[in-house]
Amino acid sequence: MVGAGASASQGSGSLDREWWLRALLVLQRPRPVFAALADDSDEAAGARQEPVTALVFLAGIGSVLATGAAGRLLDNPSDDYDALLIAVWAIVGGGIYGIASYFVFGGVVLGLLRALDSRASYRQARHAL
Repeated sequence: MVGAGASASQGSGSLDREWWLRALLVLQRPRPVFAALADDSDEAAGARQEPVTALVFLAGIGSVLATGAAGRLLDNPSDDYDALLIAVWAIVGGGIYGIASYFVFGGVVLGLLRALDSRASYRQARHAL
């Protein structure tokens, strides 16, 4: 009994490690990453949940920092904006923006896939973003 649990734990850890590596390689070699997304089992989805969330969170922060308002925050020295406030604003605002966009655009992708007669799940549509 203990051996079976340890084996399942090691397999899950290996799968988690694979998805963290895939998250790093998604911009360099996206084809194998998208091929691996076809596995919609609960174990595979659980393993890729944290890397996908990290990418969504970082994309949200990048989107918030790319706005025109962010580019002008430190232009006026009389404003009370310091680097710490801007970092907190970017992390909190970017996280909220990224997560909200993840679910909304995941629904849009799912709608498009269903219009194209696909059998993809909502989870697969979100993870493909």
